[in-house]
Amino acid sequence: MNYLLVFILQVCFNICKSLEIRFTYENRLWPILVVGLALSAMTILGVYISIGAMLEGDYYIIGVYMVGSVVGKYISFMINKQKYRNKVYNLINKK
Repeated sequence: MNYLLVFILQVCFNICKSLEIRFTYENRLWPILVVGLALSAMTILGVYISIGAMLEGDYYIIGVYMVGSVVGKYISFMINKQKYRNKVYNLINKK
């Protein structure tokens, strides 16, 4: 159960982190605050569960933590790839 929870928390954390960066770029205050609060909660919970498991001798949780992070970054990249590719293309073609 802890493995699945840590994996999901890491995936969500990395997706929310890219959303926070995007909202900052777009100067949208309220979404930044909401996502920042969610990021804090996910960080505290994920670290709490992971450290608790490691103190009990379960070191596989480290791998789950890292794999969840990579999967979250990949999903975030795939979601935002086309959106920013069009913006960069339009910016370059303006000149």
